[in-house]
Amino acid sequence: MTRKLLIALVLALALLFAATPAAGETPGTADRLAPTEGESSRCPQTPAPSVLGLRAPLACEPPSASPTPGCASSCSAPREQAPSIHADPIGERDEEGLQAPSAATDCRSHPPIVVVGDQGPTGFAIENAAGDDVPRPGSGVVDGEGTEDDPYVIEGWCIEGRRASVSFFWVGARTGTTGIHLADTSAHVIIRGNDLTQLERGIHLEDADNVTVRANHIHDVQHGVDVDQARNLTVETNAIKWTNEGIEASGAYGLTVRGNELSAPNDRANAAAKDDGIKVTDSDGAAIVANVLHNYDGTAVRVADTAAAEVEGNELLEGPSFASRAIHLLGTEDTEVRDNVLYDFRSGLRLEGTQGTLVTGNDIDENSLFGVSFEAGSSIAIRDNVVTRSNDAIEAYEGETVTEGVRIENNTLTGNHNRGIELEHGRDILVRNNTVTNNGRSGVWANGADEVVIRSNRILDNDRSGVIVARSEAVLVEDNLVRHNGWGAHTRSVFRGGIGVNGNAQEVTIEANTIEDSYWHGLTVWDEGPEASTTIHANDVSGSAFVGIYVLRSNGTTVTDNALTDNRRDVTLGTSTASTVTGNAMRSGLSVVVDDEDDHRHAIADNTVNGEPVRYLLDVADTTVERPAGQVILADATNVTVQRPTIGNVTEPIQVLASEDVTVQAPTLTDTGVALVADGSQRTRIHDGRVSEAMAGLVLADTGNTTVEGFQVENASVGVLARSTDAATVTDTNLSADAAGLLFERSRAPELTRVTVEGALDGIALNDVDAARLQAVAVEQADRGLTVEDGRGLTLEDSQLEAATGARLRGVEQPHLEANRITGGDVGIRLAGASAPTLIDNEVDSQLSGLQARSTDGLALSGNAFSTGVDLDEATLRGTDQATGDTVAGEPLILRSGVEGREIEGPVGQLLLADATNVTLTGAVFEEVAAPVQVLASEGLRIENVTVRNATVGIELSDAVDAHLAGLHAEGNAIGIHADALTASTIQGSRLEEGQRALVAEDAAASRIHNNTIDGAEQGIWLDGDQQANRLVHNRLTGNEEAIVLAETGAGEEVHRNDIVGNDVGLVDDTQDGPTPDARHNWWGCSEGPDHADCDDIEGEARYDPWSTEPHEQAGAS
Repeated sequence: MTRKLLIALVLALALLFAATPAAGETPGTADRLAPTEGESSRCPQTPAPSVLGLRAPLACEPPSASPTPGCASSCSAPREQAPSIHADPIGERDEEGLQAPSAATDCRSHPPIVVVGDQGPTGFAIENAAGDDVPRPGSGVVDGEGTEDDPYVIEGWCIEGRRASVSFFWVGARTGTTGIHLADTSAHVIIRGNDLTQLERGIHLEDADNVTVRANHIHDVQHGVDVDQARNLTVETNAIKWTNEGIEASGAYGLTVRGNELSAPNDRANAAAKDDGIKVTDSDGAAIVANVLHNYDGTAVRVADTAAAEVEGNELLEGPSFASRAIHLLGTEDTEVRDNVLYDFRSGLRLEGTQGTLVTGNDIDENSLFGVSFEAGSSIAIRDNVVTRSNDAIEAYEGETVTEGVRIENNTLTGNHNRGIELEHGRDILVRNNTVTNNGRSGVWANGADEVVIRSNRILDNDRSGVIVARSEAVLVEDNLVRHNGWGAHTRSVFRGGIGVNGNAQEVTIEANTIEDSYWHGLTVWDEGPEASTTIHANDVSGSAFVGIYVLRSNGTTVTDNALTDNRRDVTLGTSTASTVTGNAMRSGLSVVVDDEDDHRHAIADNTVNGEPVRYLLDVADTTVERPAGQVILADATNVTVQRPTIGNVTEPIQVLASEDVTVQAPTLTDTGVALVADGSQRTRIHDGRVSEAMAGLVLADTGNTTVEGFQVENASVGVLARSTDAATVTDTNLSADAAGLLFERSRAPELTRVTVEGALDGIALNDVDAARLQAVAVEQADRGLTVEDGRGLTLEDSQLEAATGARLRGVEQPHLEANRITGGDVGIRLAGASAPTLIDNEVDSQLSGLQARSTDGLALSGNAFSTGVDLDEATLRGTDQATGDTVAGEPLILRSGVEGREIEGPVGQLLLADATNVTLTGAVFEEVAAPVQVLASEGLRIENVTVRNATVGIELSDAVDAHLAGLHAEGNAIGIHADALTASTIQGSRLEEGQRALVAEDAAASRIHNNTIDGAEQGIWLDGDQQANRLVHNRLTGNEEAIVLAETGAGEEVHRNDIVGNDVGLVDDTQDGPTPDARHNWWGCSEGPDHADCDDIEGEARYDPWSTEPHEQAGAS
């Protein structure tokens, strides 16, 4: 068979397959191939193909024209375009000379195109009858010869997967639903201006070299452009929209992807699928340039196992999912990522196992996890990028292998939510010339990275800290500007501030940095182990809110040649060991904090404070400290004298640490923090000193037998603070302080004699102090004169306390207060939970109560003079029925406990009864005594013809049985009569006037309140609690805001035959449970009853009908 016959057979078979309807189609509706030369068509106006096998362009039929049945129209209407996230397609690329794709409104319908090989029945060309190679019909070629100078052109076709009926020329599954499939060809081809839609793949290039895919519109497909094993391939200026995979290339060498716009579906049926935009694998020399990608929730651009790739000038926008990435480089070599925009992904740029990567000029914004991250790579340069509003701007992950050789330079990292640069793993990392500002936590954080240099960066205004180094080795932090860090809204912590070194970091050097305006500390080293070897050298530290350089719980730190100004404290060695501090120029000085026995032993030399030398004396004896001195620190010193030092503007000018027999003579210390510290020392003597403008005048910690004499402190927060001291003596000392004059904690046997405290909240405060003795002390204008919490054996004698609360003792055993004068406040002496207190011959002038005793056992009183009486609540007395010589308002204070059958007649200053039987009080008059009559658990009490005016509680009864109160006159009291758990008792014939509540009864039973006159109170009678079978009868209540208030009632309660007239409210029923209150037969001020406007009304549900229509003759007191 000749070659011509074979070709004819192939063409005939092609025509047969093309004309065969697909399953389910009506015959004649399938697209068909253009007829061969000489073939007639029953469809009108269908021209014969040209010599290239293509139809000539057709003019559109008029609208009225109808195609022949079974034939397609010769002009297709414009195809409806898939939605786009942009209003317009890609704009022109003038610089590249590239034309954006058309809207495909003038394309012609074509079945899917499959070309396999350069020649033959499935290739680009076949031999015609004349023996010439011509484009094969169905190849889609409209021009060209497949050479570099005259490439094949596949152009202007509309290929829609829904209209494809068969696979052509025996290619079977290889075609699938691909719009244009080129395979096994090296012809030069341009695919341009086509519209491809509703396909599995738009364009598939398989072992196809020398192809350019340009200005096509590919939409609503799963894979836009799919490339397997190609060379010299260009994909440019295409619109690839609503695709799950935009452009995917594997084994494509010399690939250029340029000027394309890609977008993923907004709403996918499979929400778990992750869409990728451009995916390039094993394609050395690939260039991904000037593309725009939207909405990819997998990875917008992914390059893997590729060398010499370039990702430049792309805009990658809006990855919608939690797992989206803008750019991911995996296992690449010598790759550049340059001048891209990465916006609103989960991850911005991810480098994983890359070598020789350059990341430069990128704008990376609002990525929720990180801007740039890298792990398990080497030779990475990250330069001149801007990273904003991400979580971490740049971070190193801990991968399977250590990342080495990283350069992070000239980047701007600002406004990120967590850290600017986070180095969790890596080695040989340079961080240089970056601007790191306004990040939510740290500016730079090296945690587990070694051989790191952080140099010449601007690290400003980060919320938590400027630089943190932890678990790292061989780190240099040098020549950085670290300013105003740590001021964000986080909790207070040692981490907040300028530069911090933590967590057993080793061989760290902090050198030549400028550290300014740190919130907490300027430079901190904390929790460093024995081999830390941190060096802090030649830094300029200023404006720290607390400490300039803080060494906390660390070993072997070196602090040398630093300049420190305007810090609250310049250098603090906090419970650290073996530090070296030399050559530093300070303003506020050096503080040494001692916790363990070696915390004070350091190498400290050649430092100055305000130009004067720091005198640090370690292990010296029998000497006098030289003058002048900017600061004096004694450690393990014996028999040393500090003579007449004058020091100002220093935080802790004199420190005596673990020393013995030190004398500080006549110091003058001004504008200090803690003026004088004695810590762990014995027999320190401080005398004739003066301190002004200090946080604390003197601090004693873990000392024994300290003597303070002739000491004056002016304008301090705390005058003297002592913790864990033994046998401290303070005499002839004057203290002017805001918070506390003297504060002793966890101490034993302090003695304070002739000490004056003025103007403090707490004049003298003792907390857990045993055997304290205070004699001839004076506290003036204080909130609390003496406050004692816990402890045993307090003695206060011959002293004067002028305070709102004179003396407050809580939980103290056996306190003894004698011959003191306590004035000026609401409560003179307040006892709570005290045991066996003794009060003798004290003069207490207070406004509300001279003595309040709560839950106090064994109280003994003798010879005290109270202006306003005593208030005992759950207190027991020593001595029960004897005259003790105590007075209230100049009249006798009578205390009776367990007595029987006594008659008490006025005058009486105050009466207190407990467990008494058949005691009678008559004729007494009480004026302005807080609680003049208090009766507890007594029976048969008679109180008759007693007058009480202007008391807090006039008469107070608790657990009284068979009490009889008659003929009382109570006026202007907060509460006239208060009865709690009153049983089988009567209150009658009394006048209760004005005040807040005239009569209060709680939990009363079988008692009568009758024939009383109650006038002008806020509440006349107030019944509360469990009331049982009580009767209110024949009382007259007038001029009260609320005459009777029933907060709770019980069974058998009666409110009968009372005259309730001229009150704002006659009766208030606030009961919630139980029977309805019975308030019948009362006179409400008019004959029409409480519903009438002229009568006192009722609030609530009490029963009042029938009511009295006229006053009761028996109502009220006679």
